[in-house]
Amino acid sequence: MNCVVDKVFVEGEACRYDVVEEAIHNGKPQHKNYIVGFNRANFNINCSCMLFEFQGIVCRHSLLVFAQERVTKAPEKYLLCRWSKNVHRKYIYIRACYGSKEKEPHIERYDALCKRFYEIAL
Repeated sequence: MNCVVDKVFVEGEACRYDVVEEAIHNGKPQHKNYIVGFNRANFNINCSCMLFEFQGIVCRHSLLVFAQERVTKAPEKYLLCRWSKNVHRKYIYIRACYGSKEKEPHIERYDALCKRFYEIAL
């Protein structure tokens, strides 16, 4: 997939980019048009694909416009905390120890009982 800026309309601080996405599907070239709005004053951007609004991911069309406008650092509002390396997830605090030699006494007792019941059942 390749994105190309087709047209640019500028009215003061507001810009409207017409972006064409070129793709090949089943050996045939296909073109999709997207409209990306960009505000130079506060770096607000919105795309007609609505990927950021629905999934929280900045789309390739918006990144193309950021590159055209020479924005070197994306605004913080587009960097959601769930994509950060420093996000704290609750499931990482669950202790899971598989194949550990040091078992707690109640786990050892349970394993011994299971082994004995298995021998009796045969």
